[in-house]
Amino acid sequence: MIKIDMKFMDMGEKGYNLTGLILNTAQTMEAPVISEGVETETAVEELLDRGCHYAQGYYYYKPMPVAEFELLLRDQNKVSYKELQFA
Repeated sequence: MIKIDMKFMDMGEKGYNLTGLILNTAQTMEAPVISEGVETETAVEELLDRGCHYAQGYYYYKPMPVAEFELLLRDQNKVSYKELQFA
């Protein structure tokens, strides 16, 4: 799995191109990519449009205690699989 930071998307055209290069390379290698630091719905949609189907960040949840996280995982209504693709 390859992990990219959303800060690349904030770097203007160079960051946008770098993110595209990482995603294209990962697709060629059939390696899943996760983007960290996702904080807005716009970022989620942009990543989905570019082929990144895994993400983590405050858009989804803020850090929480382990017990609270375990409860969250047990509730299938709280887990999103929006256009998730498995390699």
